[in-house]
Amino acid sequence: MIEVLEHNGVKVVTTAELSEVLQCNFRAISEIFNENCFHEGKDYFKLEGEALRDFKKYYPINKYASTLYLWTNEGACRIAEILDPGRAEEITAEIEASMARNLTPIEELLHNARILAIKEREILAINNRIKKILFRG
Repeated sequence: MIEVLEHNGVKVVTTAELSEVLQCNFRAISEIFNENCFHEGKDYFKLEGEALRDFKKYYPINKYASTLYLWTNEGACRIAEILDPGRAEEITAEIEASMARNLTPIEELLHNARILAIKEREILAINNRIKKILFRG
């Protein structure tokens, strides 16, 4: 499973994660990046300097890295399509599933709050049925 991170509210994967899924090395991804048109903010985010230092506070990234590329779903899927067209559909599905499965902390809290609200309504309904049964007889 791919480890999905978050940057500026967008789910992203590192080049290391992407190369693992694509079963290739960093250089292959770098070559594809350099030979094709990718759009910063849509396909990837490039972190350097203060932005990278801040990001490293929250995620276990190589402390010696001076630049970090974070790939969005769109960018990761484009890399897959260019690198291995025969497996692109399979890899794209894996990337998209991982992006959907991995919730940000806020999304997870909201999800858990929705589940708790549903459970609370179910418990109240059961309590009301019990009261009706007890007070009927």
